[in-house]
Amino acid sequence: MGQDLDFFVPFVKEITNHYQHYNKRFSIADVMTILRKVTSIRLRSPFVYNQILGDIGRLFNSIRMDERQDIIEAFVRIRIKQTDLFDKLLVKVFQEVQQRRGKLLSLIRALYQIGYDSEEVKRAVPQLLERLDSRRSFELLEVLRFVPILQLSNEAELLSRLEEVNIEPQNLGIEYTQFGEYLRLVYRDNQKLYEKVKSFHTNYDENLAKISSQSETKPFVKETLVEYLKAMKVNASINHKIDGFTVDLFIPDKKLIVNIHTQQDLNFDKFSLTGKAVIHKRIIESFQKQGYKVATVNWVDFSEVQEHLTRVSYLVSAGIESNNQGTYDFSNIKLEESRKKENREAEAVEADEGKADAASDRLDLDAEEDDVPKKN
Repeated sequence: MGQDLDFFVPFVKEITNHYQHYNKRFSIADVMTILRKVTSIRLRSPFVYNQILGDIGRLFNSIRMDERQDIIEAFVRIRIKQTDLFDKLLVKVFQEVQQRRGKLLSLIRALYQIGYDSEEVKRAVPQLLERLDSRRSFELLEVLRFVPILQLSNEAELLSRLEEVNIEPQNLGIEYTQFGEYLRLVYRDNQKLYEKVKSFHTNYDENLAKISSQSETKPFVKETLVEYLKAMKVNASINHKIDGFTVDLFIPDKKLIVNIHTQQDLNFDKFSLTGKAVIHKRIIESFQKQGYKVATVNWVDFSEVQEHLTRVSYLVSAGIESNNQGTYDFSNIKLEESRKKENREAEAVEADEGKADAASDRLDLDAEEDDVPKKN
């Protein structure tokens, strides 16, 4: 597949460069075909996607019902979270998918992937739950797993419907185990919900080990931040466990958790969180009830800063107080070397997960790794 894409790279570049010269002749079917193709090869071109979005807006009234969900899922494939368009599409989609099992599961999983939490979805999901009964247990579980993304005031009431879910124990993906851990740590006063979700698994502990292992990835990012904290005379530990949950960095004398958001945690826009990252963030924030404090570092923003002292200022503004009242020693941190190591680590993660195509980088289109959840 990689060799095939290498062959087509020059053609793809030529087409994207001249897209605006011939797109006015396209029908919605043509636009859909192009959208599927460019997302399937993980093309990273804001210009092309803005053109496609413009075409979809121009042809919106000709979009068929079955194409609405396809458009959403195509954009989600590369983690584009386009609220204005998605909400217009979802108004009709939600009315249809409740009648079609496969479509509902696919839609909710797509919205979960990008942490989609618009006001339209916050209104629609509770209504959808009212219409779902326990005979459609797997769909009910999928929608309930999505509920924490929305941070609704009646979340606990909605999640109580887990009691109605009846699924035979089976091998489930780690995203369901993450949901179980969310219930265990956020709803400590109602462990029945956690036990219920755990009972659906035959592989809960195995998945838990995978989650813990994933939480300990990207050592370079964490080690680099620790070096800056040392310069600030702040002691921190990497991959610290709290109640069995792994946090990126922990500063014990401040009882401060440092949560790091890297490209894997962010959507195409580089600031909104994926669904997985939203749940992770909510778990960490739940520790505040036990007296912990939380600071969040967006690694993408941090790594773009070129000066050491400006990076320190960034960490201070994030809530990490410096204990250094004198001169800062950055001799152990080489910015150019750091960038090279960061790039190598990002490439290694992409190779391990098999979710990025090397040919995309040669398109000069701001490539980044994809993070599509897998189902077992």
